[in-house]
Amino acid sequence: MDLGYLFKFLTALKQNLTLALTLLTAVGALIAAFGALKSARETRKTSLAQILMEISDAYSSDKMREAMDSLWLYKTNCERNGKNHEEDFAEKLKRGDHYAEKINIYRRLFSHHFHKMRRLLNAGLVDEEFITQLVEREQVDFLIKVVEPLARAKDQDYDRRTFETFRKLHDKPK
Repeated sequence: MDLGYLFKFLTALKQNLTLALTLLTAVGALIAAFGALKSARETRKTSLAQILMEISDAYSSDKMREAMDSLWLYKTNCERNGKNHEEDFAEKLKRGDHYAEKINIYRRLFSHHFHKMRRLLNAGLVDEEFITQLVEREQVDFLIKVVEPLARAKDQDYDRRTFETFRKLHDKPK
């Protein structure tokens, strides 16, 4: 028997086995990558569901309802008495009015709810579509028409980013 022929045969077999094992390893890695991608998508869905629940729970809480009711009542009472709620609030804050301080706490509660969503959006953890599905137009109207004037009355150099973000999302056609 020719040993050279046997050596060539074994060398070819080794190369083919190496190629087959490399191919099998690549297929296995590809299957694992698809599994990891599916797992990452499911994890993202779960995370978004958790964010949705936390934001929804915060908005529907008794504290938020009390804040919104009080802010709306303050604005409508000012209007009923022929006053601008922004100017009235600024004057009362300067005097250290206890009721104005309470209204300020409510203003902060409501505006910080939106501030958190803006930060999630800016961090890329949620997208604009998620936010626009979560936040109703009436909520943004309340933020812009009731809460922003109070923020401006408190500080002319207030942080406008949250208001601008939601104004932009609100003004976009759906």
